[in-house]
Amino acid sequence: MTIPQFVQKAINDELKMAGLYSEQNNPLYGEITKIAFSSTAGLTNGWWNIALTLKGTSGQSASTEVTYNFKSGFDAITACNQTAQALGPAVQDLIKQLVADPKFAALISNN
Repeated sequence: MTIPQFVQKAINDELKMAGLYSEQNNPLYGEITKIAFSSTAGLTNGWWNIALTLKGTSGQSASTEVTYNFKSGFDAITACNQTAQALGPAVQDLIKQLVADPKFAALISNN
């Protein structure tokens, strides 16, 4: 699964759990406008930086960006594994920040 597919699935799963997802509703279109990571920030720390814009068929949009910091490790194998493991929590923070934005509520209600 690619990172955009992972983000899409995470958003869809959250909308389904909230009862806001339906195959019959007008779709939301998402674009990851920024994605970057480091597994060696400060030698044993890392971060993910993800920015996302959702647009509805009504023309409204909501955007957010999150930087998620984590402990990566000293050796390459640990740092790579920790970076991969941190993607899930980073995407959860992105979704949390997105749905807290009043523009998201307007996007969902007008879509």
